[in-house]
Amino acid sequence: MWTPPDCRPDATGHERAALAIVEPLLSGADLVLRLGDHDHPPPAAPPGLDSVALALRADLGTARWAHDASVSALTGEGMPELAVQFRRLLLPDEALASDQPWRFWGSIVPRAHPGHASGETGLSPR
Repeated sequence: MWTPPDCRPDATGHERAALAIVEPLLSGADLVLRLGDHDHPPPAAPPGLDSVALALRADLGTARWAHDASVSALTGEGMPELAVQFRRLLLPDEALASDQPWRFWGSIVPRAHPGHASGETGLSPR
């Protein structure tokens, strides 16, 4: 089981149960959000996964730890920029600008797009 480096070594009960739930979810994650606020940094990033460190409650103070974005749900500060950042991480500008159809699920049987002789069905953004 993956254990964050900043997890309490004596974690038991609910904390261990939460870690057991998180581990299989992490393996399929495209992006992991690590949340903290001005007083508390987020947990360490899981190895091998893309993650974003967010400083929440920016209206209460400035986070003094390294973060990718600072936001406030109360004032809306940083929310538009965060939305653009998430979109770019999950769907690059090149994919968004493409006129090819998108395929979202790998389990769908691909069909050739009428304009593409190669049989390619479209972009897979990630």
